[in-house]
Amino acid sequence: MSPARSPFTATSAGASQPGQNPHGHSAGFDPRALRVLVFEDNARDGALIRKFLEAAGLRSANIYHADTIPSALQVLRREAIDLCLADYYLQPHTGLDLIDETRHLEFELPFIVMSALDDAAIDQRALAHGAYGFLVKGELTVERLDRAIRYALASHRREAALGRGAERDPLTGLLSRASFIESLTGAVANRIGKNAMVGLCLFETAALGDINDAFGLAAGDAALRVLGQRLRRAKGPLEAAARLDGNQFVLMMTDFLIAPHAATRGREVAAMLAEPLLWGDEMVPFMLSAGVSAQAVTGAESPRDSAERLLRRARHALREARTVDGGFRLGFAHVH
Repeated sequence: MSPARSPFTATSAGASQPGQNPHGHSAGFDPRALRVLVFEDNARDGALIRKFLEAAGLRSANIYHADTIPSALQVLRREAIDLCLADYYLQPHTGLDLIDETRHLEFELPFIVMSALDDAAIDQRALAHGAYGFLVKGELTVERLDRAIRYALASHRREAALGRGAERDPLTGLLSRASFIESLTGAVANRIGKNAMVGLCLFETAALGDINDAFGLAAGDAALRVLGQRLRRAKGPLEAAARLDGNQFVLMMTDFLIAPHAATRGREVAAMLAEPLLWGDEMVPFMLSAGVSAQAVTGAESPRDSAERLLRRARHALREARTVDGGFRLGFAHVH
């Protein structure tokens, strides 16, 4: 945000001030090569964060600044950014919104969220969203910033070294079930108190068994990859997509106002997924069912409970679609 007075305060006696780096280059990363994006709309705060980064050994030319989500995405597309320091609240968005955007666009970089407020709720939301740290601006020192950056980079590298198997479905490249549940939980948490809605559309194809029987397992795998590609192309910038199990896929929707809008969006995507697949010289039909759930985020229950309830309702809607349709064609049902 952009208050008249910066939330940064003088650090305690003995703590490093901008311009001082008592321990030289920090262990764990080469600060001279590090490229950092500062997502901040307060000019004074942005200047002070830059001074702290320079004091930690970063080159001024490697410190980038953005104060809106579009400008931040432009930097990320243009530069090989290693880490983002994101202010929590920038009117009308938050640093968590930028995390959502980068995740949907599949940028791979760690985030540290900063705030003028020492608020445990903001801390928890940031960590639930996948941030690697939370810093209070008024308590910032060079040592704390240096330590937070080293931790974020080391954790991010460690996760990358373990591979993306836990995060991505290896066949389609979409989010895995566990990763999607975390993303859904974070989306719910970020919308508490905002009079916002979250919706799911669960897709299931019954064509997989027929394809395997007629053309072999390779064709079945190819069909699943095609569905994944179609869903990835269909999803919007504020949506997330995953393969849950076997022949089930899911789309999370957040850019709508009322439940019928979520149902309309689900129908649009289902129609894209249900287009026939060309295998050899044959057009193979995709028999598809889909179920939609949508609910307003009230904060009456935990984000995890809300996420699980949304998924249960989507499954219920999917079962209704199978029953109403009488087969596995483009059946549809929704609950809210």
